[in-house]
Amino acid sequence: MRVLIVWLATLLMSLSAQAERSRILENVDIVDSSSGPQLVITFNHTVRYISHSPRSANDIFEIQMASKALFGNVDEGLIGSETLQWSPNPAVPLLDITYESEVTGSSRLTLRFQRPVSLTIMSGKDVRTLTIQLPPPPVTTPRPTALLEDVQIPSSASTPIREAMEAARQAVAAKDFSSAIRLYEKVLRKGSLAVKPIALEFLGVAREKNGQRAQAKAVYQRYLAEYPEGGSAERVQQRLTGLVTAAKRPPKQLREAKAKPGGRSDWQIFGGVSQFYRRDNRTTDLGEDNEFTSITSSSLTNNLDLSGRLRTDTYSVRTRFSGGYEYDFLGADGPGNETRLSSLYAKISDRKRRLHLQAGRQSGNKGGVLGRFDGALFSVQLPKQAKLHLVAGYPVNSSRNGLETSKRFYGANIDLKPFGKNWGLNAFAIQQTVDGLIDRRAIGGEVRYFVPGRSFFTLGDYDLLYDELNTLLFLGHWTFPDNTTVNLSLDYRKSPILSTSNALQSQMAESLEVLLNTFDASEIQQLAQDRTATSRLATLGVSRPLMENLQINGDLTISNFSSTPASGGVEATPATGNDYSLNVQLVRSNWLKTGDIHILGTRFSDTSSSSTSTVSLNSRYPVNPKLRINPRFRIDLRDNVSDGSSQTTYKPSLRMTYKLKRRFRVEANMGGEWSNKNLTDDTNKTQSWFVNVGYRMDF
Repeated sequence: MRVLIVWLATLLMSLSAQAERSRILENVDIVDSSSGPQLVITFNHTVRYISHSPRSANDIFEIQMASKALFGNVDEGLIGSETLQWSPNPAVPLLDITYESEVTGSSRLTLRFQRPVSLTIMSGKDVRTLTIQLPPPPVTTPRPTALLEDVQIPSSASTPIREAMEAARQAVAAKDFSSAIRLYEKVLRKGSLAVKPIALEFLGVAREKNGQRAQAKAVYQRYLAEYPEGGSAERVQQRLTGLVTAAKRPPKQLREAKAKPGGRSDWQIFGGVSQFYRRDNRTTDLGEDNEFTSITSSSLTNNLDLSGRLRTDTYSVRTRFSGGYEYDFLGADGPGNETRLSSLYAKISDRKRRLHLQAGRQSGNKGGVLGRFDGALFSVQLPKQAKLHLVAGYPVNSSRNGLETSKRFYGANIDLKPFGKNWGLNAFAIQQTVDGLIDRRAIGGEVRYFVPGRSFFTLGDYDLLYDELNTLLFLGHWTFPDNTTVNLSLDYRKSPILSTSNALQSQMAESLEVLLNTFDASEIQQLAQDRTATSRLATLGVSRPLMENLQINGDLTISNFSSTPASGGVEATPATGNDYSLNVQLVRSNWLKTGDIHILGTRFSDTSSSSTSTVSLNSRYPVNPKLRINPRFRIDLRDNVSDGSSQTTYKPSLRMTYKLKRRFRVEANMGGEWSNKNLTDDTNKTQSWFVNVGYRMDF
């Protein structure tokens, strides 16, 4: 209940806050299966699994994916990085998940685990999910007596301390736990630093054997706080987990009793906090001693991601807060300080009645909802595997914004499985209004098919107000016996998605209410159509393992944009014609050292504005268990059509991560960019560098 109170209080405060793009990583769920636990990662856009490395057991994995937004021209919103925290346990030792994308349509996911694991990665049954199959957790229950006999006392310990430790061991063997407890407490008071961890662990063992479970739990928690690293910490964590699990088991005489509804409840609260300082400098040399240097960014970014989970016999609750504050050191020369509120919601599920309610600031990607909104989503399970969803709220254009009520929407959609478990259908209807006008009125749906080795997804969105097709998307995935994967994407969409609000583009008016003073409703609708282009895109991707720890990925994309006419004082825009891009990557893992990953990439693009060739190298190298480095280098060779110039750009960078403690790490990312633009009779040179340094702390 306390998390709900905090959530509601924060929501009220946030409504007046001026809070960036919609979150990409939505959540992680654990699903039990006969093969072990499964991680189901949910995104706010479509993802298609391409490949991952390394293929052997490791504590860090990198997954190559193809990413695509569902509506409008918003793929640019998928460029960037973000991290989703997790609370590790013996069964699922996941620490966090990091999404990164530097090129539209291509992304990678990095999974960090507390210990090396083996895993299998699959595209989810829903194109918005990725499924990670983990092995069953190891069953290890260390025996206290054997443990005491096996551990060696450091030779640096004094004779009285060594004698006390031996006497305590013998007392445990004789089941004189009270004497053993007194001796271990004496060693903790007088012993050297080298022997204290051993004495503290054995004190917990003695208290546990003596039936003092609460005291043993406190000792184990103290040990993990003071000595979080090493094999002993894992052993103590297993003991602590065993104590907590045993405490939840009902006594024997109560096993036949019927559980009271809501009688068992445990809050699980986890998340992470981070602070990063970023500075960007840029120098432009126009020749003839004409040089300009400027600081384009100097800011401190503070982020908090907090999740709460509650599960009882009849219902479950999930809460999520994700937001941040950026302090701008440039003052009047900078963009100013910014508060961001990406997510703030609670989801309550009544499993008995099969009802679900999610309310607050959340992201929607289904049923015609176009991204982040402030509102509520209600779901109810119907007979024959059908599920009805009702949604209403206010769209959120930016996480920097508070509650805005001028634009609102409501809709309904239903999930169906009419052809068996391999098929899924969704049909929706939605309406959105703004300033008294209909902004969007659409119907549509999804068709999904999934079996191991192949799947496809089709999405359609038709606007009834404008009588036009907004979106038609097809995604297909095939995996062959030799582990070759083929992905096909066919994409037709309005860009941006057709709505009456598009009429505001390039107009002086800030709202449709103001624009109505100049144009009537029918003229505004025509302006909206004139400002909306049509994009067509087709992508074919192939991934194939060449040998153990070596694979090749490639994709070919063809796209074009239509023209838009001149109207309402806005100039026309020409069509682009066909743009082409080819991307090829070689991925090698466990090459120089176990756990390393190296990616050599080439990219060629030919568009209406330029032709570009790119070569890149991206390496992730574990120097030791605490330090990892990620050097990257990229070269771009570009020929610009507009002015006949050629441009060469070099982009080196280095990222370092140092783990100080189990849940605390320091990160530094630094790099530069050197560019020479050769004109007909002149050369422009630009240089820039950046540094981004800070820390992340998980809890």
